[in-house]
Amino acid sequence: MNDATVEQKLELVQQIRSQYNKNQYDLLNREQILYGRALPRDSYTYENPAEEAEPVRSTFKLRLFAAGLLFILLVALDITGKSIAGFETGKIFTILAQDYEKQIDAWVEANM
Repeated sequence: MNDATVEQKLELVQQIRSQYNKNQYDLLNREQILYGRALPRDSYTYENPAEEAEPVRSTFKLRLFAAGLLFILLVALDITGKSIAGFETGKIFTILAQDYEKQIDAWVEANM
């Protein structure tokens, strides 16, 4: 395999993915016939691996922006000395600094 070119390796990967997708599609059809599972036809369809799938949209940038905005708001409230919804910044800092590990461990043990 060391003598294989990059193109040959990519073709091999595409063949493997294509065979895997075909096997999954065949398995789904057999389950529908044998067990009478009425799954929607579009729940799994055979896809050609040569076709590029749409990229998954990430919300990381949005969450990062929201975190930055909240941080700036907290700093601005601390500088001006104002409070929001009855919470002063000192109380917010106390809540953020509190260690919840013991409470979380107790909750996990109680629910297991």
